[in-house]
Amino acid sequence: MKKQFLLFTIMVFVVSMASAQTSKKGGGSAGVKPLPAKPSTKPAKSADSAPAFNAVSNDLNQKVEKKSIAAKPGLMTDSLPKLESSFVTNSEVFASPVIILAPIGTDKENQLRFEKLSTELAKSPRIKNKLITSKDGSEVLAIAINNPASLTEIPKNKEYLLLKAYTFSSPQSLENAKDQYVVRIRNEKSIVKLISLQNTDFLPTTEEAKTE
Repeated sequence: MKKQFLLFTIMVFVVSMASAQTSKKGGGSAGVKPLPAKPSTKPAKSADSAPAFNAVSNDLNQKVEKKSIAAKPGLMTDSLPKLESSFVTNSEVFASPVIILAPIGTDKENQLRFEKLSTELAKSPRIKNKLITSKDGSEVLAIAINNPASLTEIPKNKEYLLLKAYTFSSPQSLENAKDQYVVRIRNEKSIVKLISLQNTDFLPTTEEAKTE
């Protein structure tokens, strides 16, 4: 009987010890705190971080304002002598019309002077000079002088000699001009094309000029 009781006591003791060991292990593992994460040496990337370039200054589609090109026409008193080469040898007929551009972009007084001169030249009888206008006819862009006598009339009025305007011995000369202002106006207004369309059947023959 005593042997059985001693055996029973030993078994209870073993079971208790085993249970205690199991509880100790489980509790120990639950109570262990994880080590804190090592802080990163790299700076965190922000979603709202600034771009690496200035979007405004690097915008390829940014519009650049066009610089205005000032008109610098010469005086008629200087231009008239240079137009003598426009006459055909031994005749009083132009090989092609002389072109005077309207002084767009110059002062008001100069523009009024051109308006007065061009109106006067357009009144020439028989061998007509032709006002070249915009497509809708609202703006005078130039005058095509077909009558050689008209050039000899200009110096008779000192006011006309003070006119500042671009003059050309022919439409071809206008088309070949390199002056930046003339190039811009010529392209924007299509003046050479308008001259060819509007100044038709005005140049006289030699016989008509002699009769005139």
